[in-house]
Amino acid sequence: VDELSTYNNEEVGEGEEDVAVLGMDVEADQDGDIMLQSVKVSFDSTGNTGSDNLDDYIESVSVWMGDEMIGEADVEDFNENGNVFSKTISLDDAIIRADETEEVLVAVTAANTLDSSDISGDSWTVDVDSVRFEDGSGVVSTDDSTGDMPGMDVAMDFVSFADSADTELVVTTDSDSPEAGIVMVSETDSTDDLTLLRGKIKIEGTSDVVVD
Repeated sequence: VDELSTYNNEEVGEGEEDVAVLGMDVEADQDGDIMLQSVKVSFDSTGNTGSDNLDDYIESVSVWMGDEMIGEADVEDFNENGNVFSKTISLDDAIIRADETEEVLVAVTAANTLDSSDISGDSWTVDVDSVRFEDGSGVVSTDDSTGDMPGMDVAMDFVSFADSADTELVVTTDSDSPEAGIVMVSETDSTDDLTLLRGKIKIEGTSDVVVD
């Protein structure tokens, strides 16, 4: 198990889904195929000045092999021990062929609303403590010391949606907006559908938005 340096201090914006925060290469030796059964994932809040509750930041955690999700768990099912929240996540169809290497990612889905005081002082790290697997002869083993396990302790950064999506709302006056003037209204009937102002709303950035 080798940590991928590509994933470090990844930004996780409020409401974002399946943001990869930790990556590792998992290699099977040439003796035979292996099937990954589970991984134990832990989150550590040591150093936080905001909330120490994981569910204030994350709704769920998923595990991916390439483009396929192979496991998922809700944060409410994680076990809390001091500053550390951990969960053994069961995996499906996670086969690594003999003498082959597969990329395995840990991803998070953020809470829809992140408190500004929490994200300004967050200091969460994520780690994979162990991998449980079955070899071709049916022997099941739990490995907690091969390669970079444990001790990856990869940092992540929780940010507002606007920061993570690099999104900006721009409001301007439309060139067809009426000039300043006098509006004539009827003294006896309703005067409806008078256009007093036309504007444009433009979104700059990498994400769609919903205007409430």
